[in-house]
Amino acid sequence: GVGYLTRPDNTGAKAGNLNNALARTNGELVAVFDCDHIPMPAFLKKTAGFFVGRPDLAIVQTPHHFYSRDPFERNLGLGDEIPNESDLFYHVIQPGMDLWNSSYFCGSAGILRRSSLEKAGGFRTETVTEDAHTSLVLHSLGYQSFYLAETLVTGLAPETMRDLINQRVRWCRGMIQIFRIDNPLFKKGLSWPQKLCYMNAIVYWLFSVPRIFFLFAPLLYIYFRIYSVHASLEDMLLYLMPYLLIAQGTSALFYRSRRSSLWSIVYEIPLSFYLVLPALMAFLFPRRGRFNVTPKGTRNRLERLDFPVARPAIVLFAVNVGGLVMGVHQFLTRPGGHSMLLMNLFWTIFNILLIGLSLGAMIERRQVRRFPRIAAGYKVVLGWGGPAIEHHIVGRARDLSIGGIRIGSPLSETSGIRVPDGQTGSLTVFTKGSVVKLPVVIVRQKKEKDEWVLSAKFASLTKTEESRLVGLVFAGAIRPEKAEEKALSLPVIRQRGIFARSVLQIERFLDSI
Repeated sequence: GVGYLTRPDNTGAKAGNLNNALARTNGELVAVFDCDHIPMPAFLKKTAGFFVGRPDLAIVQTPHHFYSRDPFERNLGLGDEIPNESDLFYHVIQPGMDLWNSSYFCGSAGILRRSSLEKAGGFRTETVTEDAHTSLVLHSLGYQSFYLAETLVTGLAPETMRDLINQRVRWCRGMIQIFRIDNPLFKKGLSWPQKLCYMNAIVYWLFSVPRIFFLFAPLLYIYFRIYSVHASLEDMLLYLMPYLLIAQGTSALFYRSRRSSLWSIVYEIPLSFYLVLPALMAFLFPRRGRFNVTPKGTRNRLERLDFPVARPAIVLFAVNVGGLVMGVHQFLTRPGGHSMLLMNLFWTIFNILLIGLSLGAMIERRQVRRFPRIAAGYKVVLGWGGPAIEHHIVGRARDLSIGGIRIGSPLSETSGIRVPDGQTGSLTVFTKGSVVKLPVVIVRQKKEKDEWVLSAKFASLTKTEESRLVGLVFAGAIRPEKAEEKALSLPVIRQRGIFARSVLQIERFLDSI
């Protein structure tokens, strides 16, 4: 059976909860899942075996896969064209760190050995990133970790920019706390590659400082004639172009379709202004701060610009547009010496376009569904008309959720057949290995091109039917080959199209204010 454990307080937050559970259980292997994460039935079969005959193995971690879209995918309307923002970490960085025995536990979708945890003093409570900190201690004690790069767990991504920022602020604060409290560079027991891998994970969270400078640098020249770089345009091109070509080539070689360098900037702009202060406070006062739970499943009744969250980016956008106008005026009215001005003008235009994309990601699209829909292609048969099922329609599931389903059926198959709204019926879903029957209620229907599309909600499910529905929905959500094929086939909107998308998002932003 399954036990449900509680405790009288929340000391130590998530790490405290895990330590409390360790004290009241006795299994040697401890699997950890966040409350919104759902493992495949084969999760333990594919992970637990690595511990056999390996007493030095303390951690087996798998990727976090998200069946809902993050704010960049959803708000920019690019869910089918860009990978999830976290894909780079789980599919490029973690496998690379695993080469140096430095891949670390990510708070969920992993298994840890109890005896190793006990020697490490349990899950670390000194920082708000207990997962990375616990891994650091385990590695320093000589234990091994293994990263299984196979999608076995799915969960909810933060769905609004506000929720994403809230999550990343905690991660930033926690990693800086590790630097101050348990610095990897001075941690005994770590190899130098491990020290460098952990330091890389920590220093990454300081990206906000150079990113903000990058966004303001050309304005220093346009507004105040302050040179961010003391060099002529020719010298800049001579030194900068080889670097950019090498950086772009290296990025394309290692990141493939997981990330492009320009999209990294777009991802970082909304976060940058919110990470500077938490990073500084964590550095000065590493033992302060509390664990903030990341909201999941947030709904929006209307499409809207989250103005309080977008305020820094709006100011940045306005200042850059003002700089562009002033720079053009200077170019037209001042004689000679325009090479440096031109370089900063092009730099400003580049920044405006990328800030525009970021602003688009802060315009929260309407989201009223309680459960995220998942693309599905199951063959289905919808029947109605009493116990004898007098009528039926054959089609395919367009998308599916715990709450309902959309079915598309060719008009040739539905000629003259219409289902009354509110009609109860029986839905039969055919999968590779099984047939699932579920009761439904028709909500609405309409014609779309050459198909008749019906929307239905699941109603009055028994516990057995509920269990089958969960398996049906999430088996499709985390099919490993599906996730991998999508990521490797995505164009990541290479530089050809990213600027055209920027203009569209700037137009959305202007319409929203």
